[in-house]
Amino acid sequence: MNDYCSDMQKKPVVVVLYDKDSAGRSEFASLDSQKKKSNFSNIKIVNKYISKYDGTYPNDIEIEDFIPINIVVDAANKIIRKRSFSIIKSEDRTKKSLPIYEKTPILKFLNEMCKLRNTDKSYQIDFETLEIKLLLCKNICNLLEYDKESQQEIFDNIKIKQFIKEVNANAGC
Repeated sequence: MNDYCSDMQKKPVVVVLYDKDSAGRSEFASLDSQKKKSNFSNIKIVNKYISKYDGTYPNDIEIEDFIPINIVVDAANKIIRKRSFSIIKSEDRTKKSLPIYEKTPILKFLNEMCKLRNTDKSYQIDFETLEIKLLLCKNICNLLEYDKESQQEIFDNIKIKQFIKEVNANAGC
């Protein structure tokens, strides 16, 4: 991209969003160094961590934590149901706000709640695997495209709006 922008009059701004897990923090640190930034002389790099849907930035969160919990759990329950497992119930969702779980990344939380509901199964669904993450992403996208309640939950979330405005401001939009 840097080479592609070499003949532009104005430096484009690229906002790079990172998970705040160990891999994301490592990449952030490597691209945030002056030495690395000097390799991108034709573009301006702005590094930013993704926040949770509530506007907080605890360690170990991933992009899925940006989506409100009800949408993520609804999407996860579609996967769980297809595998004939017991779904994550409403009372399990409320546990996410308990001190023991509030900083737990959503994928780990889904694993734990699914495991608690399905102790009779000989295997568990692992929401941290690439296959399940991709299914979860597909289900979240479908909910955001077709489900009015999910759309409204995003539109009504002030912290998500603030984060998107910050990203746009960093990009010069």
